[in-house]
Amino acid sequence: MNYIKQINTFYKLIQDNPLSSNAQCLYNYLLNKCSELGWKSEFSVSNLIVCGFTSLSRQALDRARNELIQKGYLKYKKGYSNQAGKYLIVCFDIQNDTQDNAQNDIQGGHKVSTLNKLKETKQKENISMQSVIDFYDQNINLITPFEFQKLQDFSNMESELIIFAMQKAVTANKRNFNYIEGILKNWKVKGISTLIQAKNEEQEFRRLKENVGQKEETDEEKNARIIREMEATVNGNSGIRWRNRKIREVLR
Repeated sequence: MNYIKQINTFYKLIQDNPLSSNAQCLYNYLLNKCSELGWKSEFSVSNLIVCGFTSLSRQALDRARNELIQKGYLKYKKGYSNQAGKYLIVCFDIQNDTQDNAQNDIQGGHKVSTLNKLKETKQKENISMQSVIDFYDQNINLITPFEFQKLQDFSNMESELIIFAMQKAVTANKRNFNYIEGILKNWKVKGISTLIQAKNEEQEFRRLKENVGQKEETDEEKNARIIREMEATVNGNSGIRWRNRKIREVLR
């Protein structure tokens, strides 16, 4: 099962056939759980754990699960005694790649399928996005369908850069999507799309901050400073002469 294809297909389906927010939350959690377990065809997770991660009550969990089952997104086998129930997520990722026609390139006397190249590129993109989702789930919160869709606005950015924004949110103790989105939007406006560009921008910002207040004197500022120093010298000399005169008067 491919996480990105699965979740994207899920979002497309619910546009025409809406689900409750609880059902969406449950599906998102179960899909993530299935991914963590290596895409097992069936996997077990207790109601207590599901309720804990999704913040759903037991009654809300039952309703959300039934909704997903009725609409064909999920299959469920109820557990007995102390055994947890088993879930099976219906896979939308139907492979039709073998039916595609692709032109072939020739490199070094070997034919290289253009389709295979595209597949490799897509797989790398999927792995990168999966790393973003994993970091968010583990360090921020369980990602919601809405948040996942919003992240697609920054698909031109390196996954490392998106994760860097999340790391900054963790460091600042601002573990929420709005804070992360604000960082990403700021980088997007500045045309920053790679991790190196972001770090260079930070270094430049720190350099400019350190130089605040150390600007070069203008000619007017320099002349004013010289006059103040001269006045201080004159006043100082006058004070010394007055003190010496008083000493001589006392000695007489």
